[in-house]
Amino acid sequence: MHRMLSRALVLSAATIGLTAAQTASACHGCGKPAAPCVPMVPQTVTSYCTVTETVIDRVPVTVMKTTFRTEQVPVEVPVTRCVVEEIPVTKMVTRVHKVTEMVAKPVKRCGHHGHCGGCVTMVPVTRCIPEKVPVTKYVKKPRPVTEMVTRLKTIRVPEQVPVTVTKCVPRQVVRQVPVTRTVMVPAVYAPASYAAAPQAAPSGQASPQG
Repeated sequence: MHRMLSRALVLSAATIGLTAAQTASACHGCGKPAAPCVPMVPQTVTSYCTVTETVIDRVPVTVMKTTFRTEQVPVEVPVTRCVVEEIPVTKMVTRVHKVTEMVAKPVKRCGHHGHCGGCVTMVPVTRCIPEKVPVTKYVKKPRPVTEMVTRLKTIRVPEQVPVTVTKCVPRQVVRQVPVTRTVMVPAVYAPASYAAAPQAAPSGQASPQG
C-alpha cells in the first residue's frame, strides 16, 4: 500500500515537472529542464574595460644650433698701380761751335816801295769748332707702385644660438572605458505557480515505511 502511494506521488511529481518544463519552453524558450517559467526583462548593464593607449605629446625642447652672422672687418691689402714718371736722361751731343777771330793778314800792295813786309791788316776768320755738350731729355716711363690700402672684408662668424623645437614623445595612458550592453534578467518577483510546485520530500519520507 505504501509502495503504491510512493509510486503515485513520484509519477505525479514527474508529470507536473514535465508540464512546467513544456510550459516554460513554450513561453520564453529558456530551455531549462524542470524549472518554472520566469519572466525575463531587459536591463542595461555597464561594465568598465581597461584600455591602454599610446598618446603622442608635443614637448618643446631647446637645442643649440650653429648659425652664421655676417661682419665687415677692415683689412690691409696690397694694391699695385702704375705711375708714369718723367725720368731725365742726359746724353753728350756733338755740336759745332762757330768762332770768329781776327787774324792778321799781310798786305801785298800797301803802297810802299817794294815789299816792306810790315804792312798787315786784320781780317775776320770764322772757324767751326766741334764740342761735346750735355743734352738732357725727359722720358716718360711707367713704374709699378705697391701701396697698402684698407678695405672692408665680409666674413662669416659662427655662433651658437638656442632654438626651441617641438619633439613628439610617446607615452602610455591607461584608462577605464565604460561598456554598456543590454541583457535579459529574471523579474524580481516569483510567480505563484513556482510556490505551488510539488517537492520531492514526501517521497523520501514514504520510502522508509515500506
